[in-house]
Amino acid sequence: MSAITQSPPSESDSKDLEAFGGDKVPLPTATIALADAADAAGFAIADEDRIIPTQDGIPRRTTKKSEIWAFYSYYIGNSGFGPQLMGASLMQSYMFDAAYDPSILPAVHGGSQWQLGRAHQLGINTASLILFFMSFNYVQAVLPGLSRDHPEIRAAEDEVLNGTLSPHIYKEKLMLVRNAIGDIAYSMNGFGPFLLSMPAVGIAVGMHATDSTALNEHAYNVIMAYLAAVLFVFCMPWLLLEQTRAPQKLPIGAKMWTVGFQNYWRTAKQIFKLKESLKYLVAVILLGESVNTCSTLCFTLQYSVVDYDLKTTLWLGAMSYAIQGIAMYLCYAVQRHWKLETKTMVMIFAGGNLLCVIWGFAGIWWEIWLFNAWFGLGMCPYYQLSVTMIAEVAPAPKIFMFWSFFSLWGKASAFVGPFITSAIIADAGGNTNMGYAFLLPVSIIGMAVLYTVDTSKSAIEVQEFLRVEAELYGTGTGNAVGPDKGDQ
Repeated sequence: MSAITQSPPSESDSKDLEAFGGDKVPLPTATIALADAADAAGFAIADEDRIIPTQDGIPRRTTKKSEIWAFYSYYIGNSGFGPQLMGASLMQSYMFDAAYDPSILPAVHGGSQWQLGRAHQLGINTASLILFFMSFNYVQAVLPGLSRDHPEIRAAEDEVLNGTLSPHIYKEKLMLVRNAIGDIAYSMNGFGPFLLSMPAVGIAVGMHATDSTALNEHAYNVIMAYLAAVLFVFCMPWLLLEQTRAPQKLPIGAKMWTVGFQNYWRTAKQIFKLKESLKYLVAVILLGESVNTCSTLCFTLQYSVVDYDLKTTLWLGAMSYAIQGIAMYLCYAVQRHWKLETKTMVMIFAGGNLLCVIWGFAGIWWEIWLFNAWFGLGMCPYYQLSVTMIAEVAPAPKIFMFWSFFSLWGKASAFVGPFITSAIIADAGGNTNMGYAFLLPVSIIGMAVLYTVDTSKSAIEVQEFLRVEAELYGTGTGNAVGPDKGDQ
């Protein structure tokens, strides 16, 4: 089906190793003569897990159905319903009250016990929000491993390396399985909180949350305690059923307590060889800035419009979560039927955010129910699909490092955006529509950069990156393996 031919070492190969801190030794290079770029990319992806050696004694695990369902369950428990929706609304309510009554801030006036309690609540909510994002990001990073170790993908991988399956078919299978698991998980992330919000509404009604500000805030706290218990119940199966997967071996001469810094330093020196990965990073930063800041602007307006009423906030959240669940399941069905690439899906929902920005910039009144519906349908899928695509431009053995890198920049941009838009709104005399003026060009440029990303080219770049990296382990696995050669 495909042939593998050996080519003599080039001067660039020696420079590659030297740049990674190794000796200037010629590297044997394998050139795969495949029919087209799609086959070359597919084979490069199948070969990734065999390039960097793993620690002895821990076999490669095949993903189990129970493990996948536990993964889905984690998405229900750690949905952000408590810290992201309830906590953010409560914190903004405190800040709103403080703006009109400075004595609420205990740092200014010493404060009563009630005032100190508010300050403690702000601290707890802030910490829980940070921990939510940290835990959610790292569970998301498990997705590439779950999909690569899926029984269907492991069988296809062996067939590719044995020369009995076309590599581009393998690439497509992996993309569809990875997106199926991710889409269904994020669908659960919508349907689960929708169902869990029903008891929360009952708590709000039973506690007469609308009768006074104090009762409203107390009901917020009770519901957040209820959601914390939900998190424990639904997240625990993943902690019990996740399989231990073989970590990488330490490079020759590396120490456990310094290898992380060494990895980042070597990657930083070689990162410009991963051109497609860099382009996607730029797109993620720009689009993340737009999506996160746009939603922050809209939710900030929403909370003030509904006057932080708990029942209204819960019903709005329930609707948004339900539509998100439907939207993500539709993504799964559409991709499965038409076999659309991840990049195409990301472009579609980045466009959904662009429509939201244009709407806000045009000054059309934001009807909060309509926004929540559009947020679930046209914007939420972007969050899942954009992180799923990281796996298509990052080296599989280094996925946690690259995932951390992308998440760090994504969250940094989400932090900066609201400050910029706040300054623009203040300069415009409080006209919130002008906040979208900044997001409009950011969205357009981000989509333009995303359009240029080529995942097939990225697969070849990643294979070369790992081939050079493998020489640090002294295993000789830096050579690409051809279908007629089998595993090395």
